[in-house]
Amino acid sequence: MNRSRDNSKVSPARMAAFEVLGGTRRPEQVYAKDLLESQFQKIQLSDPDRSLATELVYGVLRHLITLDHIVSCFSSRKLKRIEHSLLDALRLGLYQILFLEKIPASAAVDETVKLVRERIGERAVGFANGLLRSTLRDIGWKTSSAGDDRARMLPVGENREAVFTRPVFSEAVDDPICYLNLVLAHPRWMVERWMDRFGLEVTERICHSNNQRPPLHVRWRSSEPPPDEWRPIEGFPDMFLIDHGGAVSNLPGYADGSLVVQGSASARAVRMLDIQPGMRVLDVCAAPGTKTVHAADLAGDGGCVLAVDKSLWRMKKLKENLSRLRIMSVYGLVADAARFGGWLKGDFKRILVDVPCSNTAELARRVEVRHRLRPEEIDSLSRLQLALLSSAAELLSPGGYLAYCTCSLELEEGPEVIQRFIQNREGFILDKEQWMLPHENSGVGGYVARIMRC
Repeated sequence: MNRSRDNSKVSPARMAAFEVLGGTRRPEQVYAKDLLESQFQKIQLSDPDRSLATELVYGVLRHLITLDHIVSCFSSRKLKRIEHSLLDALRLGLYQILFLEKIPASAAVDETVKLVRERIGERAVGFANGLLRSTLRDIGWKTSSAGDDRARMLPVGENREAVFTRPVFSEAVDDPICYLNLVLAHPRWMVERWMDRFGLEVTERICHSNNQRPPLHVRWRSSEPPPDEWRPIEGFPDMFLIDHGGAVSNLPGYADGSLVVQGSASARAVRMLDIQPGMRVLDVCAAPGTKTVHAADLAGDGGCVLAVDKSLWRMKKLKENLSRLRIMSVYGLVADAARFGGWLKGDFKRILVDVPCSNTAELARRVEVRHRLRPEEIDSLSRLQLALLSSAAELLSPGGYLAYCTCSLELEEGPEVIQRFIQNREGFILDKEQWMLPHENSGVGGYVARIMRC
């Protein structure tokens, strides 16, 4: 019996990626990560196919602005007149042609045409085929050292650039903000904010970092040594980087609880609290529990952690994680931490406040953010963050520490929240603070501050 795949069918990885991209447009703003997991539960994919589907979804969403600009340059139709599903298919095809060197360009075109035929219809096949082949004919390849004609060149990998015969990015040559917008695929308003604060050189490095596949950051909880091929993270003896695109559950140590997926920025916030064995710790906005688990590990069996989150669904995920890791010292509470209002009594030596935020320090991993976030949301997030900090701080013991952390690069969500809190509350001082920029921290960043109650 011939078990080879029917060549007339779309590859399952590409089909899964197409379905997920369509799902990211839902009004309820579902995350690509959750949609991918849902797809992987519906259809059984090999690890290589899971890796390809994930790469396609995350890659398209990282480079969406650039891909749409290229479509508009080669299309006979205006971008807004191309139906969403067809545009998703074109994005998938272009991403493979431009950014995935190991996939032959002809295969990328053929698979995209099959996808269009199966999911959109014969009426769209000619348009898709013509656009992709026209674009492909226009592209050559050079190493990054071969020239610097920014009007025609697109960085697509380490020391590799796609070179168009026509000046696709002509408007970006003398406008660095336009360049970072069109070529490095970041919203103009976001680039302008970062340029004002960091300057051109650092902003460009941040944008480049946001467009890379970040390695998986993990914390190793076992006394046994981790696999030799894992790369240690400087300053964190139990943290490692892994290049892994398959299911996390297949990694060594996952099943027995030795491994926890946790960013080094997250671990830095927990470590800043200096949690000692036997301490009582409050974790605000705790789910899904990465920092909760870290705090529980440091407090030990003689300590306890109260994990608070207002989402019942997210609290269920936290409890599932605790069960897998066999942690018994954490107590969950579903509540709005911004409105404790005196009803929650406690005397906590350590409090962790990991606030909801814009996530602009983790755009490589949170791939939807650059397309969904609006600048006016930052002010409303800042008000919520101050409310959460103020509410939690009332439960801090004299001499205790509170760590405030956010996965944002915006001043309004970091130091400005702390300044407003300190100015309006007696008896609290800023003990230390630290920024982490994505390009300096393996693709993840953020802000963390430690407050002490006198």
